[in-house]
Amino acid sequence: MPWMYGSPQNGVGYSLIGIHRTEDWVIGASAYQSFGVGATPTVGATANNIFIQPFVTYITKRYGNITLDSESIINISTGSRSYPINLMGSKIIEIGDLPLLFTLGVRYYAVNTNLGGAQGWGGRIGLAYAFSR
Repeated sequence: MPWMYGSPQNGVGYSLIGIHRTEDWVIGASAYQSFGVGATPTVGATANNIFIQPFVTYITKRYGNITLDSESIINISTGSRSYPINLMGSKIIEIGDLPLLFTLGVRYYAVNTNLGGAQGWGGRIGLAYAFSR
């Protein structure tokens, strides 16, 4: 089922991002639009998508940060859409001398019309190497 892993179609597009930061807050949004080029796929959706991700992050003095965002994705050709809402907390921790970014959060799909797509509540957990200066 290769169609489950993306469109068998090439795409081109553009992306935009805007960020405003104060001492304790980061507010912004990122967005892109892709256009499918080449032959229309016989299985799966076309690569004609709009993605918008507004976000707000509060940076605490002691405990890391808390982020609220949404990852709205709309396929222009099929009309399918997905609107998950995420609430996450992140903190840099150290194991020995190794700095790691630990993230824990919840996700709720307000809408998901993608065939076989996630519905309702879910969890998120992440661990990434945090590069230091």
